[in-house]
Amino acid sequence: MNGPPSPRRRLAINLCVAGFVLGSAVSLITQRELWPFSPYAMFAAMQGPEQLMLDVVGVSAASSEEIVLAPSPRTKIIAGTRYREMLNRLVEIGSEREIRMYLADVALLYEHARPADAPRLRAVRLYKSRWQVMPDEWPPARRVEQVLLTEIDLNREQ
Repeated sequence: MNGPPSPRRRLAINLCVAGFVLGSAVSLITQRELWPFSPYAMFAAMQGPEQLMLDVVGVSAASSEEIVLAPSPRTKIIAGTRYREMLNRLVEIGSEREIRMYLADVALLYEHARPADAPRLRAVRLYKSRWQVMPDEWPPARRVEQVLLTEIDLNREQ
């Protein structure tokens, strides 16, 4: 067992490495998501000086503090291009009722995952935020405008 790897094992390792390198190259050249070979540039979507984003936040029942709900580990909603596209599409072509149902679902996800010491929610809000790129600062973008699109009162929705 302590000797050099067998020719078959060496071939299998080399084929795996070659496949990963080739897959990464194809993903990079075609600029397509081919997981696990995708080039995940952190701010790739920020092409211009401004970016519009949708934010889903909960309002604490005790302090009225806003708590980020989506994307967030609190609700197990994962950030990413697909999530942003889905939320943008919901706002663009969805009805008010569909948007309110989505916000209620996010509140339910939060409530199911909420630790005992985390605050209960009294409302969920959907904002449209405008972010300005600040290339010489950290973080490299700053929210310059936030507009409330809709809000649901969880006490009334039940």
